[in-house]
Amino acid sequence: MSQTRSFVILVLFALVLLFMPSNCLLAQTESQETMALALDMFKFDQYLPALDMLEAEHENLKENFNYWLYIGLARQRTKQLNKALEAYEMALQINPEANNLKTRISNLKQAISKIDPSQIRNFKSNEEKALWLIEEAESLRRDKKEEKAFRTFIQAVEYDVKILGNDKDFVRRGAIYYKLKVEDNAEYSKLFYSIFKYFEGEISDAYNIIKAYKNDSSKKSLAIQRMEDYYFKRLAEANNQQKDYEIAEREERRKKQQEAEKVESKSNKKDSSSDKQNRDIGQLENEIREQAYYASDDTNFERRYIQELAVFKVEEYFAEQDNRKKLKIIWELSKTGSSNEEVMRVYIDALHQDDIEFVSDSTRAVTRVGMPLAEKAFPSIMELFNSERRDFKCCAAESLGKLGIHPDVVIPKIISVYSDEDCEPLRLHYVDCVRQYGKAGLDVAYKVLDGTPRVERRPIAHFIHDLTGEKIETLMNK
Repeated sequence: MSQTRSFVILVLFALVLLFMPSNCLLAQTESQETMALALDMFKFDQYLPALDMLEAEHENLKENFNYWLYIGLARQRTKQLNKALEAYEMALQINPEANNLKTRISNLKQAISKIDPSQIRNFKSNEEKALWLIEEAESLRRDKKEEKAFRTFIQAVEYDVKILGNDKDFVRRGAIYYKLKVEDNAEYSKLFYSIFKYFEGEISDAYNIIKAYKNDSSKKSLAIQRMEDYYFKRLAEANNQQKDYEIAEREERRKKQQEAEKVESKSNKKDSSSDKQNRDIGQLENEIREQAYYASDDTNFERRYIQELAVFKVEEYFAEQDNRKKLKIIWELSKTGSSNEEVMRVYIDALHQDDIEFVSDSTRAVTRVGMPLAEKAFPSIMELFNSERRDFKCCAAESLGKLGIHPDVVIPKIISVYSDEDCEPLRLHYVDCVRQYGKAGLDVAYKVLDGTPRVERRPIAHFIHDLTGEKIETLMNK
C-alpha cells in the first residue's frame, strides 16, 4: 500500500512537471539568469543598475535567500544603509541559521547609529542616482582610480543623460584612456572606447568600433554582454543602421526561442531550486572581489596616458587651490617628460612660488625637459639667484649646470653667489654645478678672473682652485 501511494505521488509529480506552463518554466529560468547577471554586474561595480534589475524581479524571487542577500549588499555598497538593513533582515527570516549574516546585521546597525544621517542615501529618482554616481566618479578620479571612475561615470549617464552637459572632462579623458587601452589590446577596451566616442558625439566611429567588437567571438562576461547589446542597439539606431539593428533583433529573438525550447525539453530534469542554496555573505563578497575586473595600469601606460592628458593637467593645475595637489600634477607631468609650451607654463609658474617644494620639483622638471624648451624657463630660474634663500639658489645652480645653458651668463652669477657664501659644503656644491659645464665653464671662469682687478680676485681664485686644484697665488698673479 505504501509503495503504491509513493508510485502515485511520483506519477502526479511527473505530470505536473510535464504539463507545467512553459511561461512558468521560462520565468524560473529568467529569474536564475537575473541572479547570475546581477552577480556579474557586481564584479563591474554596477550595483545600482543590478539593484534595479533585481527589484524588478521581486515577485519571482522574494522567497529566495540569495535574492535578499544580493539586494542588501547592493544597497550597502550604494550607501542605502537603512534599506540594506531591511534586506538583510528579510534574508535572515528565510534562513535564521545564517550566523555570518547576523554579524553583518549587528555591525551595520552600529554603523548606522554612528554615521551622519545625511550620508545615508535613499534614492527616489534616476536623477538622484546619477548625481550620486558622478560624485563617486569624481572621488575615484581624485584617488587615481581612473578605470573605476570611468565605469561609474558611464552609469551616471545611463541614469541621466543631462550629465553630459557638464561632464567635468570625463568624456575627453575617457576617450583618451580607452584609445590607449585599445592600442594595448586590453580586455573590453573596445566596448568602453566606443561608449566614450558615443558620448563625444562621434556616432559613426563609435558604431564601427562596437560593431567590430560585437563580431568578436571571444568569451565575454554577462555584464559586458548586457552593455554591448544595449549600446550596439542605441548606436545602430543613431547611425541609421536599421538593417543591422533588425538583424541583431532577429538574432536575439532566435536565441531566446532556442533557450525556451531547451528549457521545455529538459523540464522534467531541471532542479528549479538550484539557485536557492544559502550563500554566505562573506563568501559572496570574496567572490565579487576575487573576480572583479580591474585594469592593471603599468608605468608605461601611465606615462603615455598623462602625456595625452597634458593639456588637461595644465588646466587642473591653474584651477587647483590645494598646493599638495598642484605639486602632484608637476610630478606627474615631469614623470612623463611632457614637453610642450602649455606644460612649460606650469613649470614657470611653479618657479615663482615661494615654496621650496615647488621650486625643487619645477627645476628638476625643466632639467628633464631639456633644450630647447627649457630656454623658456631660463629667465625664471636666473631670478632664483636674487632670492635671499640658499635652497632656491642651490636649485637654480643645479638645474642650470645639468642643462649646460648660457655659460657666459650663468657662470659669473654662480661665482658671485659662491663668493658670498660662507658655508663650505654649499660653496663646493656651486663648484660641482659649474664643473658640469666642462671646458666651456672653465673658460668663462678664467675670463671672469682676467676681467677682475687683482685686489678683488681672491674669491674668484678660490673658486677656480676648488674647480681645478690650481694654486690660489698663481691665479692671483695670472
